[in-house]
Amino acid sequence: MPPRNNSPGFEISLVTCSSDFFDSGGPNPYENNENGILTFCPETDGDRIQIDFISADIKAGDFLKVYDGDSVHAPLLLTINNITALDFERTLVKASQGNPQGCLTVTFTSIMMSVPNPYEGWFASVSCFTPVIEPGEPQDLFRNDDPSGDEIEIFDLTENDGAVLNGLSPFEFEVTYYSNEADASSGFNPLDPMHSNTTNPQPIYCRLENPTTGYSAIDSFLIYVNRIPDIFPVSDLTACDSDSDGVVSFRLSDRYESIFNGRESLRLLFYSSSDDAINNRNTLNSETYNSTGGPELIYYRLIDTETGAYSIGEFSIQVIASPILNSVSEVLACGVGNGTAEIDLNLINEQLTEGQLDLQLTWHSSQEDAESGLNPIPNTLSLGQSTSLFVRASSAESDCPAIAEIPFIFYTQPEISLKSEYYICPNTSNQVVFLETGLSENDYSFSWLFNDVPINLAEEPFLETDQIGRYDVLIEDFRTGCIFTKTVEVLLASPPSDLEIRTLPTQFGSNYQVTVNTSGSFIYSFSLDGGPFQSSPIFENVLPGSHRLEITLEGGCEVLTTTFVILGYPSFFTPNGDNINETWSVSRAPGITDMTVYIFNRLGVLITVLTDNQPEWNGSWNGRDLPSDTYWFQVEYKEDDTPKIANGYFSLRR
Repeated sequence: MPPRNNSPGFEISLVTCSSDFFDSGGPNPYENNENGILTFCPETDGDRIQIDFISADIKAGDFLKVYDGDSVHAPLLLTINNITALDFERTLVKASQGNPQGCLTVTFTSIMMSVPNPYEGWFASVSCFTPVIEPGEPQDLFRNDDPSGDEIEIFDLTENDGAVLNGLSPFEFEVTYYSNEADASSGFNPLDPMHSNTTNPQPIYCRLENPTTGYSAIDSFLIYVNRIPDIFPVSDLTACDSDSDGVVSFRLSDRYESIFNGRESLRLLFYSSSDDAINNRNTLNSETYNSTGGPELIYYRLIDTETGAYSIGEFSIQVIASPILNSVSEVLACGVGNGTAEIDLNLINEQLTEGQLDLQLTWHSSQEDAESGLNPIPNTLSLGQSTSLFVRASSAESDCPAIAEIPFIFYTQPEISLKSEYYICPNTSNQVVFLETGLSENDYSFSWLFNDVPINLAEEPFLETDQIGRYDVLIEDFRTGCIFTKTVEVLLASPPSDLEIRTLPTQFGSNYQVTVNTSGSFIYSFSLDGGPFQSSPIFENVLPGSHRLEITLEGGCEVLTTTFVILGYPSFFTPNGDNINETWSVSRAPGITDMTVYIFNRLGVLITVLTDNQPEWNGSWNGRDLPSDTYWFQVEYKEDDTPKIANGYFSLRR
């Protein structure tokens, strides 16, 4: 490159196919402040210039540039700057296929320095080459099949022109397409660029040719028709017109599973007409679609999310009427004496169905259970409070049940003062019992029955009777309409069929527990020695001696009075003249004979002997009163002809 000072620099064009190219200093360093442009063009049309940079040694601030054409306005191919000979790697730069003249333009600028430039510049070899056509790589082409599913579509093969030209001028090169490699190699029978595929996929061969030079190259690609998703049979979608208003909401998404059929990478849209489905307009809400009739066709577009290919399918929606239940506004739940109301739902079922024999009714405690048919409750149940239950009516002809909520209004049975049993006492002048409900005739009506037979004109809240038997009173509450029943028994009082009086301890003592054992169907009350009546047959801390036992039934009807004797002795006596506990003795009892009692003081001196002729001791000895003290005794007797001896002690208190 000749040396030339900056401004305006120089421009030289050379036509050559073989030359060496040095910087302005040749094998020596180049000059400062240089600015030049040198263009190399080939000697033969169709050839192209190539420059082989063998070495380069260029300082910072100086630039060697190569452009792909005959001016600096052509694309920049190479820049060499700020590099030493040791670091430089040999570089070949060629005019490109898109450069029809085949020229390369080299520019060099160096900056002004106060000292000579020490860098040696560059050395390169310039030559020409005849280019071989290098087409770009064509891309496979894809089309989505139309909903017909025939897998035949029209492809515009020229979509690959740009890729095949790979930067070459379409005015200098042409691209044609063929159905086989032989035609592409010969250039015969080119295809119409608007080509309908014959197979899927179909190979297409492309030919890149320079008509001037006759050079050509061929390549191939595939054209694919993306298949539409398969359509599988979809069963009709039904929904229940549970409120019989003619408007039913469908969940179209309930058919997702059937339509997708286990496949992934699909998207689904619903339409009310085939035109809307084809044109993808007026999509339906998949969760809520209201229909006023049926059957009705629903169309859907099934889209492959990877390709966009879609198919059109359809299924039917059908409105199914639910069974019709008669209206039952509420049910009275009339409580009984135990605080609950016994409800027979079968009776309510008859009101709800009114002879519709094909309906099956189940009851549930919640709306959710009724809708699903789960957890039915028994048709006989007890209620203790007001509540609502849900009845489900279904039939073999319809998959749509009818659900009704029925309120149950609970009313507590009034407090009825009647007892379960009344007694007519024997051997009394008044043998009439009075049956009293304790309720007001202003609030209730009354009907009495005797042994299941209505009593004529017995409509009062009470009843007098002297007849033994079963009585029922039917009580209707004027406010609620509830009818309550109370049953009582009027019985003839009778004493126990068996009576046993047992005492503990069984041996000789001074304090006893008495137990009265009875048998029979009555519940008795007991009184000992005129004391209060008690339901317990056990008496505690009973002293020895003779006792009087009274047995009555509830209401004071006396059925038995008897006496018994407990063998024993008092633990003390008080001979002080107040006529209370003045003497001390050992009580006799049935079966006890030949009793003799020996009394001793604490020194063991015999004071007196008690016998059947002298059974008591007054606390004196030899005509004088003995002091307060503890005295001992021994009793000899026979019990059922068996000799026995017992010992004990007691206190004398003054």
